[in-house]
Amino acid sequence: MRILIVEDNPGLRALLVDLFQGAAHEVRVAPSGTKALEALSNWPPDVIIADLNLPGVQGEEIAIAAAALPQRPRLIMMSADRERLERTRSRADAVLLKPFHLDELLRLVALFQ
Repeated sequence: MRILIVEDNPGLRALLVDLFQGAAHEVRVAPSGTKALEALSNWPPDVIIADLNLPGVQGEEIAIAAAALPQRPRLIMMSADRERLERTRSRADAVLLKPFHLDELLRLVALFQ
């Protein structure tokens, strides 16, 4: 599967890249919402794993852009802000409250295969 990871925290971003590349997925990263929108325009993923709180374009805007794609990717939104995450739940296929266990994220992505 093609997975786009949208995360501004370099440590978490690297951890997620290693996790999904190790599971034989094709992975691209975007350190900001703006970079995520650029990636969506020229590399349509099967799954987007995105933080809600990003520099520039926020996670909600990524959800709207993803929904407008011809082949809508699955969307997993993550945040440490429980209330904001709940407000976004209707736009996402799944939500994860930070911190989360990597097994939980792997399980969610496996549901989309």
